[in-house]
Amino acid sequence: MVCLLGPRQSGKTTLVKQLAADREFISLDEQPPYQTARKDPAGFINGLPGRVTIDEIQRVPDLLPAIKLSVDRNRRPGRFLLTGSANLLFLPTVTESLAGRMETLTLHSLTETEKKCQPGRFLRDLLDDQIKPEIREDRGENFGADLARRIIAGGYPATLS
Repeated sequence: MVCLLGPRQSGKTTLVKQLAADREFISLDEQPPYQTARKDPAGFINGLPGRVTIDEIQRVPDLLPAIKLSVDRNRRPGRFLLTGSANLLFLPTVTESLAGRMETLTLHSLTETEKKCQPGRFLRDLLDDQIKPEIREDRGENFGADLARRIIAGGYPATLS
């Protein structure tokens, strides 16, 4: 199985929907699958089709032992594509029971320059000692509001307008 991890708004769901459109897609953000998965993790996993994407797996960590058992019974690769937040790696059931069964990929947020489709200068400015530790007043009247909006929006460009 493959697990795509990353922070919120980094594009995990969009990416798997585009690249794995041929799979059944189940979001644990939706109440019916979430409630079913919580009540009966093994039954939920056993009732899934052959190839499935489970979005937001961290919402029901009790699914992981059921997925492990399913993978142990049927070693056919590619059956499960999971997405979740980066904190999924800190769940004991992931690190212990899925070792050797799951490939984990991390999707990082886009940088501000990537979202603007501009070349970055941070590393060059850092190495040239051009980075200053203070926030200057001359950034403009809307700098604080714009910074707050960008922080809340996350690292995915579609959230910015």
